[in-house]
Amino acid sequence: MRSTWTDSRLDDLNGRVGEMRGEMREVKGEMRDLRVELTAEMGDLRKEVKAELQEVRSEVGSLRSEMHSEIGSVHREIGALQRTIIQIGGGLIGTLIVATLGLIATQL
Repeated sequence: MRSTWTDSRLDDLNGRVGEMRGEMREVKGEMRDLRVELTAEMGDLRKEVKAELQEVRSEVGSLRSEMHSEIGSVHREIGALQRTIIQIGGGLIGTLIVATLGLIATQL
């Protein structure tokens, strides 16, 4: 094997290895640039997502306050309906009692 590795072949191999090292440095540089670019893009994306999330939270908050307002309104209306039903029921019971007493009084 030694006899086949001449100085010129070793020099050629050394040159190829040097070229490969140069290409590897270029690839590493491109990867470093890509990493920096991706990091910047991810930062921008995070900012956009945070802004959208904040907007959604704000909208959900306003929707909750609207719902609480509407639910309070419904509760007040139900309370008014209950009072009306009680008043009508009381009036009917009172009328029934008076009518019964009147009937009893006329029959005696």
